[in-house]
Amino acid sequence: MGKRRKNNPEPVAAAAPTGDTLPLEGWVLTALWAAAFLALAVVADQKVLRYKLLAVEAFAGTGLAAVFLAWAARAPALWRKTPLDWPVALYALGGLAFFALSPERGAAHGELNRVLFSAAAF
Repeated sequence: MGKRRKNNPEPVAAAAPTGDTLPLEGWVLTALWAAAFLALAVVADQKVLRYKLLAVEAFAGTGLAAVFLAWAARAPALWRKTPLDWPVALYALGGLAFFALSPERGAAHGELNRVLFSAAAF
C-alpha cells in the first residue's frame, strides 16, 4: 500500500492545440501560394514582357520575405556574428553602388545578381 499524497492537487492536462488552426505565418504563406497560382492562371503570357515570369519572381520574393520576417519575429532571433559580417555587407553595398552608377544596366545586372547571391549565401 502506497502513501497518499496530501495537499498536492492533481496535475491538469494542458489543452492540446487542434490541427484546425494555423499560425499567422501559415495563413500568410497559404494566401501567397493561392495568389501566386491564381496569377499564373490569369496572367497572359507575352513574348516580349513575360508577365508570368515577373509574377513568379514577385511571389517567390514575397514568400521568402514572409518566411524571413516570421523567423526574425520569433523570440529570440539568433544572429551568429562572424568577423566577415561587415566585409560581406560592404561587398553587397558595393555591388549595389556599381549597379546604380553603371551606364549600361543590362550588362551590370548579371554582376548585381552574382554579388547579391554571394552575399545572401554567406
